[in-house]
Amino acid sequence: MPQPAFSHEQVIFDNRIGGATELYLSEFTKKHLKKPLSDYDIAKIDLNGDFYDEYALKPKNCKLDARIKLFCTFILIGEEKEKLIQLFVISAKKIAISTKKHNGIYDILAFDSKKNDYDYGRYIWSPDKKTYIKKVDMTSVDNGI
Repeated sequence: MPQPAFSHEQVIFDNRIGGATELYLSEFTKKHLKKPLSDYDIAKIDLNGDFYDEYALKPKNCKLDARIKLFCTFILIGEEKEKLIQLFVISAKKIAISTKKHNGIYDILAFDSKKNDYDYGRYIWSPDKKTYIKKVDMTSVDNGI
């Protein structure tokens, strides 16, 4: 039986960040990821609706190729008490922001199936762990995005 279509927000890595933010992120990647910011594509996302951006990083050398089903490592970075922190790391073909929230934070959809490009894992915010945790493995067991 066909599943209904749902919308979600694709994460767009367009590298549009301001000078101060670029410096801030650059210091973070050098210190915590041991790589320069120039090694990453950057996407701005607002995960909690507070009008302050969080950032998704994807290595520039990760090029998706449907023939080999390559996964990329995505790193989500946010701010806590005026310093940047790593919120989540996931390996997937692509990520998207769900229209659903848990604990006031939008869910992350990680298209991480090796067999089907349309199946995804749903990751929800855990305030206790201060990171995303996996909730649902496949779209076929979920009733919406």
